[in-house]
Amino acid sequence: MKTLKDSLEILEQFFASGEPVSVGEVTERSNYPNSKVSRIFAVFRDFGYLTQDPNTRRYKIGYKAFVLGALYA
Repeated sequence: MKTLKDSLEILEQFFASGEPVSVGEVTERSNYPNSKVSRIFAVFRDFGYLTQDPNTRRYKIGYKAFVLGALYA
């Protein structure tokens, strides 16, 4: 369950800024290792909950996260 907890804590970084973030920024804010943040972002990206800009390599909320939030509303 620790990985799930860590993943959700990392995902919450998007709530704070609302802007695309880099792995390095999240690593600095969260004190999680760069490798862990990268792996978690990759899983969220692969499942469509995050998208990554190929030029800036920054991540933002993806379509599936939007759909999930819309279900709440």
